[in-house]
Amino acid sequence: MKYLVATLAIFCFAENASAQSRTVLLSSPTSGYTYFNRPGATLSVHNQELTDCVDQAGHTRSLEEMTYPPNGQPNGILIDAMISAGRRATFMAGIENCMIVKGWNVMQIPSNQGTHFAHVSYEEFSSTLSSWIGSATPTGSVVRHWSNDALRASTRSTSRPPFYNGVSMSLSLIANPGVKQADAFDFPQPQLVGERLRREQIDSASPNEAVLLFRLNRSGAQGGSNFFLERVGSDGSSISSNPGAEVDRLNVQIPFVAIPHNGLWLAYSVPPGRWRMSDIGISLGILNFCLGSPSFEVAAGEVVYAGTFDLSSENITPDLSLSDARSWLGAATAATHVRSANYTNGWTSSCSGNVIYALEFDGLPFKQGYVWGGAVAPHQ
Repeated sequence: MKYLVATLAIFCFAENASAQSRTVLLSSPTSGYTYFNRPGATLSVHNQELTDCVDQAGHTRSLEEMTYPPNGQPNGILIDAMISAGRRATFMAGIENCMIVKGWNVMQIPSNQGTHFAHVSYEEFSSTLSSWIGSATPTGSVVRHWSNDALRASTRSTSRPPFYNGVSMSLSLIANPGVKQADAFDFPQPQLVGERLRREQIDSASPNEAVLLFRLNRSGAQGGSNFFLERVGSDGSSISSNPGAEVDRLNVQIPFVAIPHNGLWLAYSVPPGRWRMSDIGISLGILNFCLGSPSFEVAAGEVVYAGTFDLSSENITPDLSLSDARSWLGAATAATHVRSANYTNGWTSSCSGNVIYALEFDGLPFKQGYVWGGAVAPHQ
């Protein structure tokens, strides 16, 4: 057992502040000695969901890997160490975020209690952890649980300090020796669609397409500067305009201009179907909502107002009031039949990006069958 802990500890650095005082960053795993708890859960369920989260986290790529992509040439000891540390932190954060979305609490135990497990048998360690995993009164302190962190600019992040400098040792992973860090994942190349329309072009848009309207108020390096929508089928599977191509994605990009005080209006002509919020671009990274996000349907010939977004706010749930959209459309015929998007939460996809999590808009219903995030009562 002590050799297993020591092997994992090779990737760790000196322990810093406790997780209780740590600002939540979706891109960084909780520091200290942790494990996952969900009252009433069995060890079998824990291991099954942990294995799935390891697989999902393996589809991410760290910012360090994107900055220094493999090219067959040595990068140097310092850069290689930074890439290794970034990869591990991204992988561990992905597992933690995935388990949280699935309803698990992140429990932290004191350092002396955590290091104790280096000196006991594997059987004793596994038996102890098994009794903690489903306990209604678990050992340790709850340091993270589902709280829709992606809704808030203050906790929505894809970056971390270089050489993540906190011990991040998940006892849940140590108890599953078959689980290993995944190899780097090659992102599929998306097919960007959506023709940008001027206001006077909306009425003459193709009847075979739909028109989506957005208003953007503010953005920021921390909250994000653009977001993506992905076209999916009614069952959540990807849809492409061209057979054999990747899924259709719309990039709602804030131009490099000052946003007017009353917001920046953007209109796009897109293929009809169901569109889900799939990612937010933050700094150089991508926050991916593969574990659940809002979506809406739009038919050919429709003009749909997808809402006013403020990416710098602590609640990016869009304002869907039609009065401003109709006012902006002015004398256009579209002003008489524009409607608001009818969002539902809980649409999932394959994972990618730098950070994975879920996003839920406040007060909206969930897709039937979705049982993660806010669709279930939190276990605290």
